[in-house]
Amino acid sequence: MDASLPGQAVLGDVLTSSPGGVVSDAFSYQPAAGAPESLAAARAVTAPTPKAPSETALALVALVAHISSEDHNGYWERLPVLKFMAAKVRQAEAPSHPEYLEFLSLFDEFYDLLEGHMRKEESMVFPLLRQQDRSGAHEERVPAALIQYFTEIRAEHQQLEEVLGGLAILSHNYTLPPNCPLGYRTLLESMGPFHAELLEHIKEENQLLDRFSNGILSDAAGAAERGE
Repeated sequence: MDASLPGQAVLGDVLTSSPGGVVSDAFSYQPAAGAPESLAAARAVTAPTPKAPSETALALVALVAHISSEDHNGYWERLPVLKFMAAKVRQAEAPSHPEYLEFLSLFDEFYDLLEGHMRKEESMVFPLLRQQDRSGAHEERVPAALIQYFTEIRAEHQQLEEVLGGLAILSHNYTLPPNCPLGYRTLLESMGPFHAELLEHIKEENQLLDRFSNGILSDAAGAAERGE
């Protein structure tokens, strides 16, 4: 006795035909001509091809890796030591060597500038860079805030270079003066290598920023030509 309701397919009908192929029995599926051989094959046909990262995207990733790695970690370790040295010179040696005071004053400006610069990068810029990296976003979608931060970073780099130049002039390129006391000697001997390393770090960062900025312009021009 047929227990199906009027217009309702019976189990036998379902087991003998299918829009995408023929079900020969309850356990095997024979695809129709032109149908995907498997679910994996169907997904491969419909899945979008990921967009390969451009040179600018790669430059951004390199920037994240570079400025958030050993350079900043090393600066955070050394800056407090340099500040302690400068404080000891001001307290114990500057009273009898007032010629050190101008250098010490400019050092304080340098310390505050570099500390603020790194805090900005680590609390504001780095998170945006990592967000761009994780999301796979490309240059045409770079947040305006990130572009603004890059402009500010460049300006601060220039300030740091100018202050470092002033420290080099006042110390005669970190040359020890005659009868130099121990504290000031130690400060100058420590600042010389730090000066050179920081200038190289700034140079490398600026080069990466150039690559990123040039990539934005190049990609924007390409998108305009394609009508995107």
